[in-house]
Amino acid sequence: MLDALSIPRWVQRILADSRTSDFLDLAAVILPDKPEPSATTETLSTALYRGYEALDRALFHAEPDATEMIDWSGLLGETRIIRVMLARQPNGDLVSEDDLDHVRATRLDVILDLGRMPPTRGLSRAARFGVWKLRYCGAEQRSAAAPFFHEIFCKTPAAAGVLEILAERPEDHATLWRSVGAADLSSLHRSRNAAYWKSAELIVRCLRLLHDRGWDYLVSREPQPEEPGAETSRREIPGNLAMIRFLLRQGKRYLRNRSIKHLFNPKWFLAVRPAGQMNHQAYDTTGFEVIEPPKGQSWADPFLLEQDDRTHVFFEDLVLPKGKGVISHLTIAPDGARSPSSVVLQREYHLSYPFVFEWKKQVFMIPETAQNRTVELYRAVEFPARWELQTVLFRDLTAVDTTLLERDGRFWLFTNIGSPGGGNNDDLFLFHGESPLGPWTPHPLNPVVSDVRRARPAGRLFYSGDQLLRPSQDCSNRYGGAIAINRVVGLTETEYHEEPFARIEPTWYPGALGTHTLNRTERFEIIDGYVLRWKWRR
Repeated sequence: MLDALSIPRWVQRILADSRTSDFLDLAAVILPDKPEPSATTETLSTALYRGYEALDRALFHAEPDATEMIDWSGLLGETRIIRVMLARQPNGDLVSEDDLDHVRATRLDVILDLGRMPPTRGLSRAARFGVWKLRYCGAEQRSAAAPFFHEIFCKTPAAAGVLEILAERPEDHATLWRSVGAADLSSLHRSRNAAYWKSAELIVRCLRLLHDRGWDYLVSREPQPEEPGAETSRREIPGNLAMIRFLLRQGKRYLRNRSIKHLFNPKWFLAVRPAGQMNHQAYDTTGFEVIEPPKGQSWADPFLLEQDDRTHVFFEDLVLPKGKGVISHLTIAPDGARSPSSVVLQREYHLSYPFVFEWKKQVFMIPETAQNRTVELYRAVEFPARWELQTVLFRDLTAVDTTLLERDGRFWLFTNIGSPGGGNNDDLFLFHGESPLGPWTPHPLNPVVSDVRRARPAGRLFYSGDQLLRPSQDCSNRYGGAIAINRVVGLTETEYHEEPFARIEPTWYPGALGTHTLNRTERFEIIDGYVLRWKWRR
């Protein structure tokens, strides 16, 4: 169901997928008979808001642009158009029984309500599996007149996108899927752009689950995570007075961000300490000794491997002017003495997150190679200095921070996979196999976590006592803003569930703005931190 045949590009992607899919068929397009124009009084009272939308889109334009309007009328082919007369009602537009009969005659499985009008009453009974509609944020108002604006207005760095099954009464709506993404507090357009592209993939994903696993499976899934707590009272389009205050605040933010960009360089560093016991919800961050990278370099993503009475540290080494990462290495002796660092792996594309592990008495590494749209497995032919490509585990996808776990003779592969235009921080995918070489079978619950606050891996999974813990990144406020440690309480070929265990805020180091990798061995524990340094200091 659409408002008109001029549609945003993200909606066009869904409709295009239905044309090329092997499990979807676009049977009809439902359009209102006479779309209702916006009231002039609303236009005058919200002139500043509309001007802000246009200015923000010009300043922070993103490609591909999910909101770009496309005329779809010439691409319909033989798809049937059903026009319905809508009667305005307090709880949503009402469709007449005659029009409902026309819709029922098409024998639809699902009606996707992709318009911006309030929910349409009556249609929930016209398709086998009901009407599905997206809702953004935690608002009760489903029309979402200003999606994501109030997250920015209230400085809430995360926003939920919810796919619902609509019922006749709003209180009876059911949630099919919930995903939490970051709200870019500097730009409304960038916030919407990432969310809309992700929404296109989310809808098609749920339709595939319906086709492959059936209705009972789809509605029995526990939607996760909880919605972030933005204020819900401010859901209408804001008036001009509220916009004046907001624009002054956003102007200050814009100038501050521009100043930071011109005056400071971002820099990651490492810190190490002897390993200790992990405590529930009270992570002790004392005792870390900083490993400062050389001037002009940034060190992050540290991984540890014990071998030959030495603790080997592999990490991303970024030369700031070049902006391309390589994998470097140093060692830590039992007494804490450190060797000089050296580069051990570099490619023509960016490398980071060097997940190193031993298997069958050999050492392997899976560095992040998302820039090459691959997941690559390397084997050490002369440890630790020389590596060769063993195999490519995945091709033609943007996967970041791939992390393996061997448990009960089976391997589990955790990785974040981004949707085109939607970013890489929101969705954690899980695969399993008999060997780290593959083949890898996708988990039926993928993505097993859909939450920017705890999806993206932040280091090797590890045990604390009998508890299996998974470090992850909280990227809601910024990339790598904090580490969220999760306790894995269910891990099988058909089940995955985790719950919050502890957090590490960047405040463990004075002046740090981020921290996003944690790794441990029996001897040492290592972490990284993010600071800003004056440019002339490198």
